[in-house]
Amino acid sequence: MMPGVIKLRLEIQRPWLKVGPFWATLAGSIAAGGLSLQPRNWLLLVLVLFLTEGVMGNWWDHLLRLAGWKTSDRAEAIEMVPPPPYALPGSLAWKLWESLNRFAIWWMHIFWPQEGTDFLGLLVFTGLTWVLGIILGRIAYPLIAGAQALGILGAMVARRGGDYLPAKGLFAVTFPWLLGCITFGAVTPIAFMVALLFGLMLWGIEERKAGKTAWLLLGTPQLALVLLLWWAKQPLLAAMVACIGLGLFFLLVGEREVKRLHLPLILSMLLSALALALPG
Repeated sequence: MMPGVIKLRLEIQRPWLKVGPFWATLAGSIAAGGLSLQPRNWLLLVLVLFLTEGVMGNWWDHLLRLAGWKTSDRAEAIEMVPPPPYALPGSLAWKLWESLNRFAIWWMHIFWPQEGTDFLGLLVFTGLTWVLGIILGRIAYPLIAGAQALGILGAMVARRGGDYLPAKGLFAVTFPWLLGCITFGAVTPIAFMVALLFGLMLWGIEERKAGKTAWLLLGTPQLALVLLLWWAKQPLLAAMVACIGLGLFFLLVGEREVKRLHLPLILSMLLSALALALPG
């Protein structure tokens, strides 16, 4: 039977000192010059943070749990849907009824009791994402659609046992950074490249968490980031980011815990955003 009550929870329980949508959105907002003293800007910031960290973050969690769901349970063959009148066994109408009845049995007795909460949560957070997108304006539509398409692609890869971590890095960092940018200004080419580099670095952290070396995914984007900031005529901030990158190198060499990599990257993210906001 279908569960009588489906409980949905808006979970924002991620560690705050962890690279993710919150810090990426904040950095994108800083890069676009959004942190002014105007009350409207602060309300917009809260709205876009709620969208990326709260709503889209939960959307991703529900989607990934659905992608990983597997069961070998079998339900008893019972009549869930009345057969069509005057349909003869073996006829097309009868075969269609059998298929519909099997689906109803699977849905009501297997899928819904086990994954009904995640499925309903996915629908609710999808709708809430687009409601908030409408509030932000049409300029947010392409980014929201792109983020959800990437999330679905990552879930399909995860379902087949593949490496979905590249999609996670872009979904959790690159898209929130760009949403923060467009909320308060325009996405410049250099801002897009910086957002992409930090998405790659989160991918590297996740790969390292999985036990892989991830040297290229962490080191190469960091070097490219320093060069970009230097090219943007922010040598002091570029030097500070370079020092952080050197610290990351020693953390990697020392085989430190993965969670120690997050704080330096958050600092690097905020300094890079400040460099983009300042006039060159």
